[in-house]
Amino acid sequence: MRVVLASVAGQQSLVAQLSERVPRMATLSIDTEAFAAVRASQGLDTVQALAAALSLDKGTVSRALNGETAPGPKFISSVLLTFPVKFEDVFTIVDVAAPTQTQTITVPAAA
Repeated sequence: MRVVLASVAGQQSLVAQLSERVPRMATLSIDTEAFAAVRASQGLDTVQALAAALSLDKGTVSRALNGETAPGPKFISSVLLTFPVKFEDVFTIVDVAAPTQTQTITVPAAA
């Protein structure tokens, strides 16, 4: 969230305080090259075969592979229990900027 102040009084300190409170945003993605190598080594060349090996719905697997959704807990745990890989071998944590929403805060002028 980006904060726009409508007053000059105390502007710098308020911006600093609010910036510290804005949480960092992160998401999870699949390292597609590494995961493709794991799939190939197991002979899982179709989404249907991969879904069956992971005991997950084909649509869920397809959306995670295509980046339409971030891999969820079931997908992650299935991958880690099915294949001889560590989390960091096939998943990447992506730090993304906070949404570009704008909020205007009016700060009363000092008396």
